[in-house]
Amino acid sequence: MQISKSANRQIGKSANQQISTSANQHISKSANQQISTSAHQQISTSAHQQISTSAN
Repeated sequence: MQISKSANRQIGKSANQQISTSANQHISKSANQQISTSAHQQISTSAHQQISTSAN
């Protein structure tokens, strides 16, 4: 009982903090840039085409 309580607390706090800080920063920067560029292009092209065809 003593080992399961002390060990789980140390691993849960130290390991989760390191992964959340290092991994989230790399993913948030690289993934968000790719999504922002690809998503805006698809929306801008599809939206303008639909509006131009329907208006004409």
